[in-house]
Amino acid sequence: MVEPILPNQIIDFKLKASYWYVTHKLLLRKILVGFLIFLNLVFYSYSLYLGLLIFVVQDPLLKQDLNQLSGNLIDYRYFHEINRPIPLEILDSAVLGSRDGRFDYILKVRNPNLKLTAAKALFQLVAGSQVMAEKHSFILPGEEKYIAFFGLESSADTAPAIRLAQVNWRRVSNYEDFRQQRFQFSSNEVEFKNAGVGSSSSAVSTLNFKITNQSAYNYWQVGVYMVLFSGDQVVGANYLALDNFKSGETRPVEMRWYESLSYVSRVDIIPEVNILDPAVYMPVE
Repeated sequence: MVEPILPNQIIDFKLKASYWYVTHKLLLRKILVGFLIFLNLVFYSYSLYLGLLIFVVQDPLLKQDLNQLSGNLIDYRYFHEINRPIPLEILDSAVLGSRDGRFDYILKVRNPNLKLTAAKALFQLVAGSQVMAEKHSFILPGEEKYIAFFGLESSADTAPAIRLAQVNWRRVSNYEDFRQQRFQFSSNEVEFKNAGVGSSSSAVSTLNFKITNQSAYNYWQVGVYMVLFSGDQVVGANYLALDNFKSGETRPVEMRWYESLSYVSRVDIIPEVNILDPAVYMPVE
């Protein structure tokens, strides 16, 4: 059985507690002050430790890291070197004269870069320090094509030559798949008829062939280089622009040379169209 706590007992306990507090008040105050001093010492010691750690250990490391950040951690020269375009290759060149004293200058070039297009290449026909003619062209990734200056007079003491004056490169992604869908031209029924040796000045040599746009795209204009060979030697060349060349269309072509040419053993028929330029495509009807 629990005995009840009487009111007199509660009053007696409070009196004893009050008496103990009064008699120990100074001691309790000293203990509290000592504890606060100890707590301050702990905080100050920890702050001093952190300060020493930062200034002695971490600060030099931080400065070192900052210096490394301001330095050139990336070898840009290496990346520039491995991404630098390979120069265009000159595969062949020829100079062709005619009866009227004019000359054709033919150059075959190749772009060895498979991910870079020569978006704008400036070719110049020069004789010594004189620029006789200029022509802008393009060379698609991996493409071989002809550059030609037709029907130019030459009175210079130095034989003219074609030089590459400037090239603007542009990187292309997934070009091969892109090309296979768009650059699809075929030529057939190629026939060359020479006027014959010793023919009159009115004789005509003719090249006939058919060219087909096998792609699914319509083009405003497709250029065609025609180069005639006798063995490995270029003996004739010409250029034709086919306007509004539509998908699936076959065009008959006849090109004439008003002179007799050497024996022709091979004919290069090279179409050119900048499939990377959206402006070359006709709108879908």
